[in-house]
Amino acid sequence: MSEIFGNLETLLEPNALIYLDEIKKSYASKCHRCSIILMWNIFISELYDKIDFLGISEFIDKLKESTKYEKVYSKKDLNKIKDIDVIIVCYKLSFFNFEEKKELENLCDIRNSASHVNNADFSDSKTNYYIEYIIKYIKKIKDLDIDTSEKKHINSIITNKEYNITKIEATISSMDYLKLKRLIKEIINKVKFYSYEDESDSNKKKLIYILCKVCVIRTKIDEKIELLKMIILGITNYHIEHNFEIKNTIIDVIKNKSEIKEFVVTDTDILSSFLIWLKNSRNFYEANNNLILIENIFNHLENSKEYFNKIVKIAENNNQVEDSFNYNYFINKYKDY
Repeated sequence: MSEIFGNLETLLEPNALIYLDEIKKSYASKCHRCSIILMWNIFISELYDKIDFLGISEFIDKLKESTKYEKVYSKKDLNKIKDIDVIIVCYKLSFFNFEEKKELENLCDIRNSASHVNNADFSDSKTNYYIEYIIKYIKKIKDLDIDTSEKKHINSIITNKEYNITKIEATISSMDYLKLKRLIKEIINKVKFYSYEDESDSNKKKLIYILCKVCVIRTKIDEKIELLKMIILGITNYHIEHNFEIKNTIIDVIKNKSEIKEFVVTDTDILSSFLIWLKNSRNFYEANNNLILIENIFNHLENSKEYFNKIVKIAENNNQVEDSFNYNYFINKYKDY
């Protein structure tokens, strides 16, 4: 059995390995329909991750050119789209060539057939063929990447001391949006590993400055929203020395843009992040700062009652957060709001 799956487990993230174990059990038990459906699910999950990494905005723009899908804003909305349409859009974005697109459409049809009550035959050989081809396309997805010149440009912005404040602002303003998203992801991945006291990296303040300025400088509201969410989620679980500065910038962006206010109050991921800010505070000073930041956000929302109720609902579903002294203080302060 190990031969058919090859080195697949080395290609997957840890959270997918339990899923892979279920596939192996199904395959060993000759539950071929189940094996086929689960293999397709791993493939489509990997494809979602790559779409998100290479640029969800470009995918959405291309999607809207030829389909009627609405309310697709982020990775978590991709499951609203038929898998076959995801494949077609990815083909238009050059993820796959024409022959690969046809093969994937066939694999999708087989998966659909396996998921319905019918007389279709799913033999050992057909299942082996399916698994082998899905693994082939998982490897293909893993190999998709931005070009070398773009990597060099992004790396130079991060490491080159010649990028002063003036040049940084000009770069952020004019940079292609997809490239800018990749830059922000690289910066978040870099700064989140700084220790609280670390001052060894001379580029540290520059990178923090970019995170603080990017949502202010970009003018399109949809770009502001997507970048803001990237940064909020990116810094939530890490103690970055300049978190307070970044969070203050987040408040300024939220309170000055009505469209962003509406988005923030309806986005569960962001509301959860605000609660985690409270829960993860390491000392009184940090807890107090986080509480002030969240209160400032709360006070600048017209529909703050809805915002408050959503926070309570999220917290009630998370005992760890609910037991936090900082959370309880927040709830008690606003319970009669």
